[in-house]
Amino acid sequence: METTTTLAEPKAELEADAPEQAEQKTIKLADFLDEWGDILKSQVIRNMNPVYSPKNEDDWDQAARKKLKQLIRPPFESQTRRGILPVARSFYKEDQKAAFLVGEMGTGKVRRIGA
Repeated sequence: METTTTLAEPKAELEADAPEQAEQKTIKLADFLDEWGDILKSQVIRNMNPVYSPKNEDDWDQAARKKLKQLIRPPFESQTRRGILPVARSFYKEDQKAAFLVGEMGTGKVRRIGA
């Protein structure tokens, strides 16, 4: 996967090169994360407060697990632990209006939302 980064040029240079206003540099996502991953991680940890931790499940989480197991197509354990319970807890127990669900392609994000 690649991401495109636009590098801004000083205004005087932009006026001289009117057709080409900004240089585009394409880098691989892995390279971007190698360079900026630690900073991004620290910002997420500092600014976002997770509402769910598998190590600290309470009665609400256990009851939600039982309900999920009764579905015609119950989710996999990893889907329950990493997506469904955190989002459900945000909405129903913590009374949040929104939740972030972040994951790689193919990890079942759409399935989790539908549950």
